[in-house]
Amino acid sequence: NSMRKQVASGSRVHVSVPAPGQPGLFKNMAPWPTGSEFTFPLAGTASEHVWTHGETVIWGDLAARFPSHAATYATWGVNSLVGRRLDDVAGRPLGTLV
Repeated sequence: NSMRKQVASGSRVHVSVPAPGQPGLFKNMAPWPTGSEFTFPLAGTASEHVWTHGETVIWGDLAARFPSHAATYATWGVNSLVGRRLDDVAGRPLGTLV
């Protein structure tokens, strides 16, 4: 029950898609709570893990799993992650929900 409350009170949500014409970059289309869209390199991120594996649950130690982004995760105040790749009806990846 405590775990469910912590997951439900997430501090950030991102819907990201491959940036058109920019290989290796993703565009954050619906960031919450900031509302400010941004483009980021996918390599080495938790979003890359979600994109590659379809879904990801990391409970604690997020920065240890993705050390090159530890400062960003600390700034955002996140230590865990739940993510799902968004696919079309044919199973082709469209983006990620993290």
